[in-house]
Parts: sequence; C-alpha cells; structure tokens
Amino acid sequence: MSMPIVIRPNTYNVAMHGVPYGMLAIVLAFTLSVLAQSQNEEVTHVPPIAPAAVYREFQEIYRTPPTLPLIPNSPPARRGDVWLRTTEDGLHIWGKVDRGDQEIRWAQQKSEVLASDHIEVWLAAASDVAMPTVGWGNQFGMQELKSENDCADLTDPHTGDKASGRRNCERWYEEQRRYRQQFRRLFARQWLITGSNYAETTHSFEEFASSAYDNLTTSLFPENLPKLLKPKSDDPLKAEIEIDVTPETRKTEAGREYQDNRATAYHFHVFIPYTAFPPAQQLKLSDLYVMVDVFGAAAEGQEQGAYSTTAPKRQWGKPDKFDRIRLDAPRTFAVTPCEYKLEQKDLYNVPYSAWFFPTGGQDNDLRSTFALINPEQGYLYEPGGVSPSMWLAEYFWKPLKDGAIVCGPSLAWRKDANIRRTEFTVDEQHFATKTLADGWTLLQSGPSTSTVSQFGSGACGACPVLNFAIYAISASGEITTALDLNKGLTGAPDQPSGADMTIAADWSRIILYLKGTGEEEYGASSWKSVTYCLEGHAYNQCGDAKNVQPPNPPHYKELLGPDEPSANGLQLDRD
Repeated sequence: MSMPIVIRPNTYNVAMHGVPYGMLAIVLAFTLSVLAQSQNEEVTHVPPIAPAAVYREFQEIYRTPPTLPLIPNSPPARRGDVWLRTTEDGLHIWGKVDRGDQEIRWAQQKSEVLASDHIEVWLAAASDVAMPTVGWGNQFGMQELKSENDCADLTDPHTGDKASGRRNCERWYEEQRRYRQQFRRLFARQWLITGSNYAETTHSFEEFASSAYDNLTTSLFPENLPKLLKPKSDDPLKAEIEIDVTPETRKTEAGREYQDNRATAYHFHVFIPYTAFPPAQQLKLSDLYVMVDVFGAAAEGQEQGAYSTTAPKRQWGKPDKFDRIRLDAPRTFAVTPCEYKLEQKDLYNVPYSAWFFPTGGQDNDLRSTFALINPEQGYLYEPGGVSPSMWLAEYFWKPLKDGAIVCGPSLAWRKDANIRRTEFTVDEQHFATKTLADGWTLLQSGPSTSTVSQFGSGACGACPVLNFAIYAISASGEITTALDLNKGLTGAPDQPSGADMTIAADWSRIILYLKGTGEEEYGASSWKSVTYCLEGHAYNQCGDAKNVQPPNPPHYKELLGPDEPSANGLQLDRD
C-alpha cells in the first residue's frame, strides 16, 4: 500500500527558513497537491494463494489482517472486514459481517433483494472507458461532433436542405449520448448476492451490465447491438454464505427456559473466475477496481437499508471511485504466441487501443480482441449506426514441424524467444503450410477476394480482386515472398472477369486460370492459363496458354463470376 507523504516539523522549518511568503504559499500548494495525488492513487496489494488452500483459508483467513475494512455509511450499518486473494484461475473475496442491532433478513424473492440483507460486489478492469469523439466516416474522411453545435452546417444529403440536415444530426447526436451512457456500463460488473432464511442456499446475479444491455436491446436495431459485450447469462460467479450463531437461553411467556441459536454475524466467500471478468486493456492484468458493499434490511417504507463499503470515496457505478487493487501474481496474456500489440486499425489506418476478455484455464494466448471505433463505410454521408461501434479482430496461428509457430492475419513467426513480424497479411480460410526437403517452409495465403476500394466506393470500387500469395520461411525465421498474385476481376478491358486455380499436391506447380470477356481475348473458350513453377524458394512463370478449359467442377467457386456454375473447393495436401 502506498504511504502518504509526511513532512516532519523540524525538516520543514529548516527547509523553509528564509523563504519569502509568496514562495512559501506556492510550495505549500504543491505539497498539498502531491499529498492529495498520493492519497488518490492509493493501491492495495493482493497476495496469491494456492488453489488447494482456498477452502482451508475459508476457515483460517479470518485470523489474518483484513485487506479492506467495511466502512459504515451510517450508525445502523453492519460492520465487518474483507479479505482478498488470487489464485491462477480468478479472484477470491472473503468477508465477515457483524449482525449489529438488526435481525438478518434475506430476500425471499429476487424482487426483494435490494430491500433485504445482501452483498454487492463490483469489478472493473479499467477506471474509465475511452471512446472516440462522436462521429462517423466515409471515403472522404471522418466527421466528428464535439457537441450538437457541430451539426449546424450539415446538409441533408438526399434533399440538400440544411434545416433537416441539422435536425437529423442533432437527433442522432442525442441518441449517441444516451447510447454511450449504457454502453459504458458494459465494461463493469455488479453482482448482487443474498442468502436464505430457511436453507443453505445462496443466490447471485449480475445487475449493472445486464440491465444496461437490456436497455440497449429495447432501443437499438439488432445489427447495432454490441453483442460481444452481452454479459453471460450462465453466471459463473460462485458465492457461499454461512451464518454465525451463538447459543442463548431464552424463556417462554410461561417462564420455561429453552435453547435458541441467535444469528450474531455471517461470513461469505465469493469467487470470480477470469472468465467472468469484464473487458480489460492490460495484457499483464495486475490492476483492478473492486468494491464490496454490505447492505442491511431496509426499514419500513424505504427501498434500501444502511450499508457499509470498502471504498472510502464510493460512488455507485463509478470504477474510479472503487478500491484500486494490484495483484501480486498477475495473470499475463498475449495476443497470439507471436505477441501482437493490443491495438487495431480502422479503414484510415489509424490505431486504436484494443480490449479483450480474459480467458480461463492455462491458455493465455488471445484469439480475438475488439476496439471501439466509429462507423466507417463508403457513401456514409449522414450520421448512421452507433458511435462507437465494436470492431472485432480475430487471430490465428499454426505450429510448424520444426517447433516454430506462424501467426496471422499480420504474418509473424516465432520460435522460442525469437519473433519476426512482417507487413504481409494472410488469409485464415486458406492458411496452409508445406515443409520442403531443405527445412524451409512454404506458407499459402488464399486465394481470397477483396474489393478494389476498401470503402467499396468509386468506379468499380466494389469489384472483386483476387489475392493469392505463397511465402517462404527459413529455419531461422527469414520470410520472403515466393509468389504474389493480385488480379482485378472487374471484366473491364484488359482485366479478367473470373478466375480459378490448380495447385499441385507437392506445391511444385500452380496454374492460374483467367476468364476473359470475349472470344477475341483468350480464344474460343474465353479462358487462358498462366503456370508458375517452384525453383528453390520462389515461383517463376513457366508457361501460358489461351483457349484452355478451366477445372470442371471449379476448384475455387468464390473466384468465378455470379453467372458461373459452383462446385466444392479443392482439398489440398497439408502438413
């Protein structure tokens, strides 16, 4: 735990002797600022324990110094303490709560939880959710709205009317403001936990993010919902509550004595596995924002009872006002074994910090991340969609025979601690490797198709482009381009309208078939072929012919025009 700055009187007097009054005021102001900053950034360290010790600790942990006290917000609130520990699979929270002067009354129904004795556990992996300025983008750039006043000069692209353009923009801006209020809540969790008066039963459910997602569901079209952020319905949190009782001798009205067990306190254990965590931005997941509230039953006519909290500056739903904790044994994640940066780029090639969901088990390699980026598409000349939207990035990798690993979509290679990265983009759908006799590896990417323009805008901007590449990788990780084929399939003059390919089983020869737009180009069949042969670690053109017959059925139907027959794809020999 960080300690506040203390200036001892003697040191202070010597240091300030002879300092002018104005300078003294500046020094005092600076000192108070540093002191406040130190106190605001106070961090509570959380040690690890072995998983086998968890249930032993359930009995013994209360003999150790508590991690955080429960601070009453009013005299009737129950007092107690909280203990935090981590295991390799998640965060453990223990608590001990005194009964006080009020009976312990658990909820009978879910609707009664807030008015009954209950525990609230809050968790966030970030103190705030940074979002881009409200806006949208098209092929001409990004349009940003810092306030609704920036709508003043917008024109309705359909009618050319400025008044309706401004009104539509202001309406959309207000919708985004309300959307962001709910969207921000999807990055934190609030679990409500209650016991039972009649059975050894504990009930828990997540409320903060779940209710926010429900609100978004009622206001947004399905295509705009941030489905990836939907809280899990099968709540993985585990909670246990046990009542502490003290035997008491009581008397009936008739004066007969009897033994009764008086509930004097209760203690609880909450386990939050990493799979239940909200999104994070730290690959070394060390700093978390946690708050535990303990509520008593509400008095007649009130919605909630008095509470105690671990957070001295508690504000409901504000992670930066929770307790900031630091795990002494943090879980460390990586974006694939090739350790990409935790960032994504938009269509303008602008980088954004990405988020991820922590995984469970021993697998720390992430297969997906997401970033908060404004909607961007061709011809989006007026506000549309939601700002920000979620852009998902998916990653993949494949082990090689020599123990190395190749990763995509940005081609990278790793062996032991050595990593090589490239600017080459590879396609997961056709991501195959072939080991050569000399130890080199050939890596196939494609064939796949993209569009002439990434926005799909401009003359033939949405027309398909054939992408196919083979890369040669040495045993030491040197990566070179063995073959790179990019062909516009636009059907324009001097460009084919479709394509297909044949790849030899040993990858020694590749034939590219191209479909012309008329007999005069490629002969009576309207098809020609170009052959590439492997020589060493690169392919060279070794033949071409016109008036050829393409594969029947096609090997790669996605490369053909819409009027061509389809067939199953070719199965390649792979390692």
